[in-house]
Amino acid sequence: PAERDRLINQGHLSELERLPPMEALPVYSAFVHPAAPIGIPVLDQKRDSTGRTNFNNVEYFQLHRIYMQDAKHLLLRHPAAFGKSLLTALFTYFLPTGDFPFFGENRGRIHTLDRWVNILAFGQLREAPARVDLRALWAGGASIWSFLLYTGSFLIFGLPALFAYGCKTLWTALRQPRWRTPQNALLAFMLLNIAMLTTVVTLFSSFENNRYRLTIDGFFVILAAMVVKSWIPNRRGSSMMRGLNSRARTGNGRSSLRPSHSANPHFATAIVAPRGSIRTKRFIGKRIVCSLLKPPSRAAIMVSECRNSKH
Repeated sequence: PAERDRLINQGHLSELERLPPMEALPVYSAFVHPAAPIGIPVLDQKRDSTGRTNFNNVEYFQLHRIYMQDAKHLLLRHPAAFGKSLLTALFTYFLPTGDFPFFGENRGRIHTLDRWVNILAFGQLREAPARVDLRALWAGGASIWSFLLYTGSFLIFGLPALFAYGCKTLWTALRQPRWRTPQNALLAFMLLNIAMLTTVVTLFSSFENNRYRLTIDGFFVILAAMVVKSWIPNRRGSSMMRGLNSRARTGNGRSSLRPSHSANPHFATAIVAPRGSIRTKRFIGKRIVCSLLKPPSRAAIMVSECRNSKH
């Protein structure tokens, strides 16, 4: 407040900054003049049907111009202030979704359940009763690392990792010959929405970013499922191949397969198939069919053409 008053007294900021934001229009009577009705109730009425302040009223746009001038001045003359606001925006972005001041009455009824969910699912180890308490901690000289305990610490590390995994997966898929698939289009759509919404809310908001993130939390859940799916089949497949290879070895520790067959897993599994279970045989049969239906590589086609030209 002292710094704000100093900038106002120096003429760098408007007197509007002394007033609290998001109040009824009469509070800003010195800065707002009545606007002519335009015939749309949601834009003309001072209050909505429930009696609450209608923040869609067109007269609020007059305040927008003043706030915009003040914001431009702060950005040009005091860029460090904008940097602090970005840190605040990121802090609120990673907060648990239900950690919002306007949910206080409902959260109080399920406070125990809400705290356990925030701890186990989001990693919020400490809870501030209100946002003003966090500002008091910052003003008291608290370390920036201590604030990690008050936000979703799991999300800070998990969400960027999932986004990076999705980008890597998409980049790898787009480098394949058959890259125009619905799966790649869906993955690109999710990553684009995550990047766009995160950038917009971080640059232009710092209060309810966790609620904005709620709309893309489902995309992060899908990315997490992709990570789990990519790990489970590899583990099962590798353990199955180790079991098949161990059964294909003779008593002296050497493989009973010829070198040409050992180099090809399809031939190796085909030789030991009669000794396996029904499930193993079905798995091996699918591998063989897939190998037969797989189109020849470009190198194999070139070798075949060279041989034909010699004959």
